[in-house]
Parts: sequence; structure tokens; C-alpha cells
Amino acid sequence: MRLVRRAHQHLCRCPVPPLLPPIRQKGAPKTAIAHTLIVIIWHVLADTTAYRDLGSDYFTHRIDNLEARKRRLIRELEALGHWVSIEPTAT
Repeated sequence: MRLVRRAHQHLCRCPVPPLLPPIRQKGAPKTAIAHTLIVIIWHVLADTTAYRDLGSDYFTHRIDNLEARKRRLIRELEALGHWVSIEPTAT
């Protein structure tokens, strides 16, 4: 089980969710890893490109549009209960 968890962490570059109750735990990690591999292989074969790991921080830095990134960060802070006011810096 430990080997499966390590393999899953390495493949997805994301934390493994907490262990499920023992009754549901038998094939779930293997199925998740198999699904991840199938998705990766399908994209590599469909696009005929080499596999490129996006990195562990891909989802936090994937937005190229600065305005969209600013709005997303403001929404995240407001969801945490903070009031946000943005003012441009003097250059």
C-alpha cells in the first residue's frame, strides 16, 4: 500500500487524499493510478507529442492573463473571509 501511495504522489504531483475506510480501500489506489496513466498515454498518443510534466505548481500559476489571476486571488481571499481592496503601486 505504501508503494502505491508513493507512486500516486509521484505521478500526479499532488497530495494523496486521506485513506478511505478499509472496506473501500482495496482497489481504489490502483484504479486511480491506472486512470491517470491512461489519460496521460491517451493525450501523448492523440497529440503525437512527448510527455511533459507540468509541475506541482501548474494550477497556481497557469493563468497568463494578469487581470484574471488578480480576480481569482481576490475571490480566494474573500472566500477565506477577508475584505480586499486593491490599489496600484506608484511607479
